[in-house]
Amino acid sequence: EMLGEDYPTNIFCSLSWDGIAGNLNDLNGKGELRIDSLQFKDAVARNIELLFDAENRLAHFTLLAKDSALSCALNGEILLDSLRYQGKINGEFGINNSHHDFIPGNISVNSFIDASINVATDKVESSLKLSRMEVGNYNSESIIDSLVWTLKMDQQSVNSQLRSDFISANFESFSSFTELQDAIIRGKFNKLLSWDSTAFISKESLENVPEFNFTAAAQYD
Repeated sequence: EMLGEDYPTNIFCSLSWDGIAGNLNDLNGKGELRIDSLQFKDAVARNIELLFDAENRLAHFTLLAKDSALSCALNGEILLDSLRYQGKINGEFGINNSHHDFIPGNISVNSFIDASINVATDKVESSLKLSRMEVGNYNSESIIDSLVWTLKMDQQSVNSQLRSDFISANFESFSSFTELQDAIIRGKFNKLLSWDSTAFISKESLENVPEFNFTAAAQYD
């Protein structure tokens, strides 16, 4: 049982492993995690199964669930070593089809997913693609044919793009992720928007932020 500040969460599960498990870099074998029930807020997901096998720092996994709170059929792999981390996952999932308070507004989400991440000592590359995404609640439902997000970071720049049926956005910073992160931490973003008609965006909030470009466009039918 894990007690949160607002919502108690109960997890009943069993774990089995056949192999060697010295540390993350020495995993060799096969395992299975079965979750009989998982409660979050007023939603309960049952019969979740994670199958995984690992050899030579490469792990493959399959996540299966058939429940109105959580349904999925996902496959993926993870590569771990001292110099890099790689991972990918693909398949389909559905969340909150019972329209509980699992997601604010009783929203349900169903989609196909294809995601990857590659982390090295000097760069990070990741991508996320959601296809045929259905988002709805009790009253309505919308379908997004495609939503694609990409991120590339190194010691000189940060570049991110978002593309979907109704919006496109580009962000590029001419600094490292560490420099950008430090600027955000030191920034006064709670004062970013000003209601002064002569200066809608407060320059003081952006004075520590390295040079960047941001563009966005939206379309609504």
